[in-house]
Amino acid sequence: MIQTDYLKIKTDNICVPVMSESLSALISERIDAERYSSCDFIEIRIDYIKENIVDETKAVLEYLRGVMPEKMYIVTFRTYLEGGTGRFSYDTDEKDFVSKYEKLLEDIVENVSCQYIDVEINRGRDILDNIGRKAHKKGIAVIGSYHNFDETPSAEVMTDIMSKINGSEADVIKMAVMPENNNDVHRLMKMTKQAVCLFDKPVITMSMGQLGVVSRIYGFLYGSKLTFGAVGKTSAPGQIDAGVLRKYMDKAMDMKLALIGFMGSGKSAVSRSISDVLSEPVVDTDDAIVEKEGRSITQIFAESGEEYFREIETKVLKETIEDERPLVISCGGGIIKNSANRDILKEYAVTCMLEATPETILSRVKNDTNRPLLKDRKTVEDISAMIEERRPLYNMTLDFSVNVDKKSISDITMEILDKMVQIEKKS
Repeated sequence: MIQTDYLKIKTDNICVPVMSESLSALISERIDAERYSSCDFIEIRIDYIKENIVDETKAVLEYLRGVMPEKMYIVTFRTYLEGGTGRFSYDTDEKDFVSKYEKLLEDIVENVSCQYIDVEINRGRDILDNIGRKAHKKGIAVIGSYHNFDETPSAEVMTDIMSKINGSEADVIKMAVMPENNNDVHRLMKMTKQAVCLFDKPVITMSMGQLGVVSRIYGFLYGSKLTFGAVGKTSAPGQIDAGVLRKYMDKAMDMKLALIGFMGSGKSAVSRSISDVLSEPVVDTDDAIVEKEGRSITQIFAESGEEYFREIETKVLKETIEDERPLVISCGGGIIKNSANRDILKEYAVTCMLEATPETILSRVKNDTNRPLLKDRKTVEDISAMIEERRPLYNMTLDFSVNVDKKSISDITMEILDKMVQIEKKS
């Protein structure tokens, strides 16, 4: 077993593919190291090489090392069965194809001095183990990979596949799947978080396509050790420019996300969902006030009045913002009534407003007795009037909004994650 220290130490690795047909083609592309400055790994996709694969791979790797000696290099022959271009002109049947695939990887391990080689688990566990043993003798680490361009399997199936890779001679577990909806992406992200705790090998996962871009941006927060971007041509659906990807990841690393909106819009549930995916703590300002005061919000309003409550709310918000960690902040519905709070959120957080119709809100709060501002005002008309009264204050505070009506928590979570890193805040 090779110790993949680089993947264990770093948490925000970016890999980009190089897909040249030959060394001469690569040289003609005039590789500029500056364009690759945002990445840590380069994946040489040798399934694009049509002739003399081993010799050309060796030559391409040596050339790239001369231009970018500090990078880590992965050699990958991605078969057509897993979304690549890899075929053999002498294919006759599946058994022969698998045999040729194994022989090619054996030749690569024997002749090419890369740091990592990719081996597809779907070609067979015995091949993964064979290449793993041979690679380890050469000091090469093995990425056991699984790709599914048709669907996102159930969490149980994905965990089972990763377990097989974990029990093999592979050093790293990789899984890339195709989502049909936001729930698939959400499920992949949550499963990855669990897999990182379950398995003792580094884990790489991604949800492909446009829907899955959020998994490429935030993967490092929930435990995925490598994400894939692109410099120019992409090798898989959903890859974005590596420079943009790095910028988004840097933002996500330090970000405080604040959720605002009228009571009953779902801030608590959505904040927990985002926290569950990103492993970032949640601060609910109402809960923090209750803990600080030792009494319920209803009691605070009844005994000390709203003005006192708003003063404590501002203190709690300031204390929360001063926390150096990235956070998800679920704000009380009226937090925007205080100009100091609006200023704090505008300057120090990315603020998302959850919008819901008065009808939706009423359906959620009609039986809740812990809403002092809604006492004797639980009608659509009353709620609508209160929302419209606050709307200018919400608009002064928010960076973006998300409508939550008739959407699942997964859909809302993914929409927020997709939008929040695109917000440009003044430094």
